[in-house]
Amino acid sequence: MKDLDFPKNGELGEPLVTLVHPTDSELVGKFVHEKLLELQTWLLEDNSVRVVGVYGMPGVGKTAVLKQINNNEKVVKFFKPVIWVTVSGDSDISALQRRICERIELPWQSGCSIDEAAGMLHSVFKERRLLLILDDVWKSIDVSNLGISLSDNKTEVVLTSRDKEVCKGMKADRMIGMKHLSDEEGWELFCRGAFVAGKDQNMDIEIEHFARSIAKECKGHPLAIKTLARTMPQLQDSRASEWKYILNQLKAIDPLFYRIHQEILRDLFNPLKHSYDALQTDELKLCFLYLAAYREDEAIDADQLIELWLAEGLVKSREDGRHGFLKTLASRCLVEIEVKEESGLEICEVKIHDVLRDMAVHIAEIDQNTLFRAGQSLTEFPKSASATSVRISLMHNRIRFLPETFDCANLLTLFLSWNTVEEVPEGFLEKLNMLKVLDLSNTPIKSLPKSIDRMKHLLYLQLSNTQIKVIPRQIFELSTVQVLDLSFSPLKSIPSMINKLKSLQILKLAHCYDLEFVSCEISKLTGLEELDMWQSTTFAYSEEERKGGELREASLQDVCKLHRLKRLRLTLKSPIKERTVGNLVELQELWLLWRPEVRQTHLPTDMLAMHNLERLHLYDCDIEETPDLFSGLKNLKYIKLNSSQILLTLSGLGLGGLSCLKEIEVEKCLQLKELGEDFARKGCFPNLRKLKLWTLPSVERLCTSVEEGALPMLQALAMFRCMKVKALPLGFDKLNSLRQIRGDKEWWNEIRWENEEMKKHLQARYVEILENPLINTSSSLIPSNCCPRMYKLLDILPTSSPLALSPRAPHPMGPPYSFPYAHMYPRGLCHHRMASLPSVMWQSPLVDPCSLIQRRQRKTSLRTLSPTTCLNPMWTKIHRSLIAPVDREISNETTGRINTGHDIYSHKQRSLKLNNSTTAAESQLRKSTRQRRPPAKFSNYDLLFCEEDEPTLLISDQTKPTTYKEACKNADCDNWHAAMCEEMDALLQNETWDLETVCVWQMEAAIIQLVSEAIPSFIKTFVKEIKHLINLPNDAKYLREKLDRVKSIVDDINNQLRTQGRQPLSVVKNWLNTQEPIVKSAEEVFRQYEENKHHRLCCCCPNCCFLRRSSGKILKSIKEIDGLLKTKESDFPKNGDLGEPLKTLAQPMENELVGTYAQEKLLELKTWLLDDQSVRVVGIYGMPGVGKTALLKHINNNEKVVDFFKLVIWLTVSRDSNESDLQRRIFERIELPWQCNYSIDEAAGKLHSVFKEKPLLLILDDVWRRIDVSKLGISLLENKSKVVLTSRDREVCNSMDVDKMILMKKLSEEDGWVLFCRGAFRASADQNIDSEIEPFAKGIAKECKGHPLAIKTLARTMPKLDKSTPSQWKYILDELKAIDPQFYRIHEEILRELFSPLKRSYDALETDELKLCFLYVAAYREDEEIDADQLIQLWLAEGLVKSREQGRHSFLKILADRCLVEIEVKEENGLDIWKVKIHDVLRDMAVQIAEVDRNILFRAGQSLTGIPDSARATSVRISLMHNHIRYLPQNFQCTELVTLLLSWNTVEEIPEGFLEKLNMLKVLDLSNTPIKSLPKSIKQLQNLLYLQLSNTQIKVIPHQTFELSRLQFLDLSFSHLKNIPSVINKLKFLRILKLAHCYDLELVSPDISQLTSLEDLDLWKSTMFAYSREVRIGGELREASLQDICKLHNLKRLRLSLKSPIEEKTVGNLVELQELWLVWMPQVHQTNLPTDMRAMHNLERLHLYDCHNEGTPDLFSGLKNLKYLKLNSSQILLNLSGLGLGILSNLKEIEIEKCLQLKQLGDEFGREGCFPKLRKLKLWMLPSLESLCSSVEQGALPMLQTLTLFRCMKVKVLPLGLHNIKSLIQIKAEKEWWNEISWKNEEMKIHLHTKYAEIVEVHENYHV
Repeated sequence: MKDLDFPKNGELGEPLVTLVHPTDSELVGKFVHEKLLELQTWLLEDNSVRVVGVYGMPGVGKTAVLKQINNNEKVVKFFKPVIWVTVSGDSDISALQRRICERIELPWQSGCSIDEAAGMLHSVFKERRLLLILDDVWKSIDVSNLGISLSDNKTEVVLTSRDKEVCKGMKADRMIGMKHLSDEEGWELFCRGAFVAGKDQNMDIEIEHFARSIAKECKGHPLAIKTLARTMPQLQDSRASEWKYILNQLKAIDPLFYRIHQEILRDLFNPLKHSYDALQTDELKLCFLYLAAYREDEAIDADQLIELWLAEGLVKSREDGRHGFLKTLASRCLVEIEVKEESGLEICEVKIHDVLRDMAVHIAEIDQNTLFRAGQSLTEFPKSASATSVRISLMHNRIRFLPETFDCANLLTLFLSWNTVEEVPEGFLEKLNMLKVLDLSNTPIKSLPKSIDRMKHLLYLQLSNTQIKVIPRQIFELSTVQVLDLSFSPLKSIPSMINKLKSLQILKLAHCYDLEFVSCEISKLTGLEELDMWQSTTFAYSEEERKGGELREASLQDVCKLHRLKRLRLTLKSPIKERTVGNLVELQELWLLWRPEVRQTHLPTDMLAMHNLERLHLYDCDIEETPDLFSGLKNLKYIKLNSSQILLTLSGLGLGGLSCLKEIEVEKCLQLKELGEDFARKGCFPNLRKLKLWTLPSVERLCTSVEEGALPMLQALAMFRCMKVKALPLGFDKLNSLRQIRGDKEWWNEIRWENEEMKKHLQARYVEILENPLINTSSSLIPSNCCPRMYKLLDILPTSSPLALSPRAPHPMGPPYSFPYAHMYPRGLCHHRMASLPSVMWQSPLVDPCSLIQRRQRKTSLRTLSPTTCLNPMWTKIHRSLIAPVDREISNETTGRINTGHDIYSHKQRSLKLNNSTTAAESQLRKSTRQRRPPAKFSNYDLLFCEEDEPTLLISDQTKPTTYKEACKNADCDNWHAAMCEEMDALLQNETWDLETVCVWQMEAAIIQLVSEAIPSFIKTFVKEIKHLINLPNDAKYLREKLDRVKSIVDDINNQLRTQGRQPLSVVKNWLNTQEPIVKSAEEVFRQYEENKHHRLCCCCPNCCFLRRSSGKILKSIKEIDGLLKTKESDFPKNGDLGEPLKTLAQPMENELVGTYAQEKLLELKTWLLDDQSVRVVGIYGMPGVGKTALLKHINNNEKVVDFFKLVIWLTVSRDSNESDLQRRIFERIELPWQCNYSIDEAAGKLHSVFKEKPLLLILDDVWRRIDVSKLGISLLENKSKVVLTSRDREVCNSMDVDKMILMKKLSEEDGWVLFCRGAFRASADQNIDSEIEPFAKGIAKECKGHPLAIKTLARTMPKLDKSTPSQWKYILDELKAIDPQFYRIHEEILRELFSPLKRSYDALETDELKLCFLYVAAYREDEEIDADQLIQLWLAEGLVKSREQGRHSFLKILADRCLVEIEVKEENGLDIWKVKIHDVLRDMAVQIAEVDRNILFRAGQSLTGIPDSARATSVRISLMHNHIRYLPQNFQCTELVTLLLSWNTVEEIPEGFLEKLNMLKVLDLSNTPIKSLPKSIKQLQNLLYLQLSNTQIKVIPHQTFELSRLQFLDLSFSHLKNIPSVINKLKFLRILKLAHCYDLELVSPDISQLTSLEDLDLWKSTMFAYSREVRIGGELREASLQDICKLHNLKRLRLSLKSPIEEKTVGNLVELQELWLVWMPQVHQTNLPTDMRAMHNLERLHLYDCHNEGTPDLFSGLKNLKYLKLNSSQILLNLSGLGLGILSNLKEIEIEKCLQLKQLGDEFGREGCFPKLRKLKLWMLPSLESLCSSVEQGALPMLQTLTLFRCMKVKVLPLGLHNIKSLIQIKAEKEWWNEISWKNEEMKIHLHTKYAEIVEVHENYHV
């Protein structure tokens, strides 16, 4: 069988599989493709090339090239295997060896040296053709040290590095220098990320110009291009102004930013900084910059980071930091977050990409006065630390001396940890008065200077792992300190002055082994939330005796007075009594360790009051089985019981009823017999996920059997050193959630199985636990079956994992500590100093004094050494006094015997077992050992085990064991060794042996005798029986081989189906079901034969009869199995495909989709998925509840879709999902086994191998951030797989690189009525409804404004039709229209069902400012179109945004993308007019959130007649717009009020006292009210920024108004104002002044010219301005002139009326002007405009009214940025030729109106090259116009879209060639005129007729 079935090449193992590395897309660029082909040629064909180096700057594409090599089919087939290792800066040889071992699934020994590991790897790879990929190499690596020889075989190495010298140092045979992309290639890559259709996208020519410029700013850097492209707006819904805003932001980065940086990195940082700038708040930006304070590639502990953020006030809480700021940074791809679960606690680590860190370092230095120099090997304090520095980080350097003086008065943060500083000079801290954060941890400083008391603002003081013995009293003067850490320091005492630190929240004193005294004054730290004194001092229950009137020591009672504690870790020296810990109701995490002599048999019952406790650790707590001990801890998630010596079972402790309990860990409970029946019962442990059992030598079983439904969430069971457990509970294999069982391999092999099915099921979930390196049987140091002494020393070592020797290993006690020897300490042990140990111990480089552990004062306690001690060559020098007590203990326990119940010999060996029973062999061995003792030279030797013929000896003077033979040879003791060997042989001979096989000669003798005596007639039959008996051993052996072959086949089938995630075909399933009883029967036959084969045969022995029967059964079984194998060969598919395809799971749906729009989009989506191969990703976005998921459910359940795609997978993503979680759910969906230790790349590779041949449809519902589908193992480039996703945020769809997008819109009124009828009447809209009820019902449905979720939610609450009256329906409608929040308090169901999903979108807004901006929209009336500029002005006034551009292109865009508001953009007069609308349902939600959470009162449009009583004194914002309020209260005490909106009311007078108490007011809107004056008390509003008084009856501005020095916005348009006095000049900060249409305005003081901050001045149709000043009368200047206005150099918008012509050299100073409106009085003739107007290079919009210009040559030629031009009522203009308009490349729109003499536009309009961007041409009321131009050349007016002619009746012919303008969409004109047009040819007529649109008659007095 072996020769037939085994491979001929002798290769018996599964080949190592190359893991696929997911790639984003194909490589871009000709150079990259050339180098990729070149690299493949070198690897596959050129034998002289062994090492290839790829170098280049970060993010340039080195890793992308290697991923293509790794995934290349030819490369994968050629090399076996390809191994990828990411090296990074800190990886050493040992770490790389370990990762290679993990990659090839080779067990890694932590004590293995580099040479040993290299030899082991070399033996694996020496016969293989290997490709090793080393990514991101920072320094040269000798690959031979990795066990890879480049000379023995065809192994090759490819590496990437940022440094070319590294490639040279690696002796690369070939090198590739990666270059930047060309401009065109960069544009192609940019288009892929930014546009749906990539480079082929049709786009506006202006947007394309800006987009190309943005891409060009990236300088061809791929990472920068891809990062930037994902942040771009959606093309079809964006405008050129948005793209220009982004481009200007990129170009505006200060060049100083790059002064000290390498020039090559400048190209990268510029675009990446845009992602940084996009962070909404300064706090968020600072939090990102903080990450650069750490070393490169450092995994930063998130909790430590957040503590620093809290200290600086950047975040408000730990939750805000973790779930708010960190999550935002991760979603923006600025950081990476890795979350691990440890001891029931989520440990979060943060990493930042090197390139982003470099950028952050330089941003911090240039913009924030911050100096970050961590990990740069500095030896002295840098001189670049200037006096203005705000933050300094010098962590991980070699600084030994600090400067004597350091003048840095603004410094807030100083990091000096991990340096060699021994002393802090007195003057160093003297001037650091503003310091908030000081970190001196992990330095050898011994004391702090007295000047530390100067730091009165210090909040965070980190002094862990220092040499400080005494806390200076000055520290206790720092009353603001919130965090104080002195862990791992040799601190002696905590004095009573600790009570001065009233603000202290966190106090860490863990592992302070010298700490002897803690004052009871610690109980006065009432603000303390965390106290950590783990393994420091020990606490008694009650207070110690006072000596000299002073309390000697704090007790547990003192600690329990700290009621706010959330985390507590203590060591106790007496039991806890009742009524002690019950006060700690806020406690969330508790660690308790009792000293060895203390017996805590019962925990206090008041511990049950700790309802918030989530994590509980109990060490050395000898608790008994107290009923319901833990039953009150309802929120407990994790519990650990360690070293309880009397606990027998866990039943009855009340753990089973804890619904939140997720993890239980039980360790070293020596008497524990079983877990208990609670673990078997249904309903117990409903959420338990992990169960860990460590070193439980007495446990015999877990429980009897597991009921169905018990342990429903259990995922992992771990058992280590539980050797007495011989069987797992019956029914354990029925736990559907179980993924992994971890245990010793030896234990697993000895498990007795109840049935074969259970064995098969659980075998697939088994994972071996590697032995502790000290007792590993494969270790060359100490074998597992060691002597009692070694067991005594090793038995209590931590067993959860081998203790790492790396100083970076996490501390085993819990969260990581920054402590150099933290990895050496076992769990749960008290540390005591060993003063008696010889000094030579401390001189050993591998031994730390603290690594010697001693457990005292308990009879059963044992002594142990740390791993480093045992591994040290000097460990045998330990003083004998340490070993002697162990010897005595062994002697006392065994009374002379040499073992304590441990098996000295391994069960795998043919060996003698010594146990507690007395046998002859044992007696003889005792006798021999008593008689023959080893010579004196062996007095330090211990007999460990006997292996076959030679006993093995551990010699304490060496690190390796040796044999007695070698030892005796060296010791010259051969005779003693010979005697020992003889005694061992005698023992073996006395043992009773069973024969392994039947003796053939005995069988033959018996048969001959039978034959000779038998009757001749039976000879034939008997000979047959004889043959069967003779061949019985061979037949049995043949049966065994057959069985093994069938099992192998079954395993292969199951593995194939499991790997492919498929169910078996029916023929395969039938064969598997058939083989099971046959194999089971054959196994039973073989087992019976094996049990009886040892007996001798005789003629009449019953065994002979049994063997004859066994012979027949064996032959029958062989025949049945042969039949099975033949059936398999004939019936199974020849192609080897054994699985059924996975079925798509139908999604439950309520009804058919409602609405024609939804039906159209469903049909469109089906077409894209089934017919359009260019569409791979489709995004569906819209506001919550609008029907996105319903649309996807119809796709998921559609038969055509299911038939087309082999598999449809639905994943609901949600906010908290990550790639790993999605991978796990896909594994579960396709029934693949998931392992918790899978990395993202490994899981992606496995999924890729499953999906690569299958067209898959992946549906991702409710996506909140970008997901890289390649990391889910789905490649959209290889097969026909597609992805459909839904999101509330359009930007998420953009970031997912969608090819098509669908916006789900609201229902029409008719469709909304249909949906309402379904829910309210359980019928269609055609149902007969009471004619009185129907109008009200339709009104209710209409109030929902087409929102499906709102309609369905409301419909469910409607009264039944047959039992209701019209009055009920009318009442409901009136309530809805009232929008009173009281309505939602009454109808809680509506609130819960409707607002809950909508509020998630609100909660997801990243910043508080953004949330407030959204709430502001609810200040307006329902259904009101809100002017965006007006809204942004309010945001600016409150400081929510910094600029108009940010408000429009950032905040408003985000709200629109999240579907929280709707934006409509109209183009009017060359300007984008933005209108904002909010859905009524969202507005109602905003009103309620504003009132409940923000103290905001919004009651706009509710017909109120007075200020409501709900306007409380604490209100912050009030909006009462559009009401009928006539009177205001005399006194209005609302001191917190910031905004008051009272416009559109009937208020006539403002009482004097109304404004007196509104000191905080920033925004006041009294517009559109009949008020005639303002009260004098307005001067109290010193914080006022925004004052809106337009359309009022105010005639005089009170002088008190001009005392409002902070005012920025003043609007008095459409008022009856008489004059603007000279005191206007006091408003220095005024930016916007609007006085338009103030028809009574007679005087504007020339002092207006002193408003230098003014940006917008609007005096349209108010007063008339002359060119120069009027004559003074009475010494006072009468009127401001145009010359005064032109002194306002910051003006960006100006609207004026003129009463005299403008002369030269007047307006040229207004270089910032962007919009200019000028109108002249009719009698003024402005025949020529001033030439200095051409200097207005920023002018974009120009309106000229009644300007009688004669046609000055090149009049407008200098206005390069002009986009819009309007000429109105020019009486003498004849044509537009020669004005210089044709060459204006940005001109988009021209409007000519009422120019009565204009006869022709001019031939410029027909020439190619003129007006390249003109889109709209409007000709309005031009009675003399006869023609536009003679003809239109090919290529002329390339962008013209609309031509409008109104009342141009003399134009009878359109220019020839007009129909050739491809961009022309519409010609608008009167129908009468159109019908009279004369056509030059029929083709032109037909073509232009399709573009004609009629203009409806306009009123005679039409004006703009």
